[in-house]
Amino acid sequence: MIQSVLQNNQQNLKLRSGLCEENKKWEPPLSGYAKCNIHANWRNTKLHTGAALIIQDYRGNVLHHEIDALTFSPNRLTAELRCLEWELESMKDLGYQEVVMVSDLHELTESVMKPSNWPSFRILL
Repeated sequence: MIQSVLQNNQQNLKLRSGLCEENKKWEPPLSGYAKCNIHANWRNTKLHTGAALIIQDYRGNVLHHEIDALTFSPNRLTAELRCLEWELESMKDLGYQEVVMVSDLHELTESVMKPSNWPSFRILL
């Protein structure tokens, strides 16, 4: 699912891993791009996952933000992949094409960029 969306928008879509460092400050996207930070708040297999996204322009102005609740996920990576799918649908619905997507979970970026290395998640990729 995610791979098909990425392939359809390959020229207009950039995916970059965010860094989870306390002293790392927000970096703007290039002019003409929007930056979308996503996060899934996963606690355990029995609780719903909170999903959030914020879209900012190159000046740091907030263009859009959303939150949602996702049904149960067995682990954090599954929750983040489902959050990414939700975010991609939102970007499409809102008409964004030039977007840099950022997540604080390195494994999310790795699984999307190299899905063959993550066979147990292929149904989501």
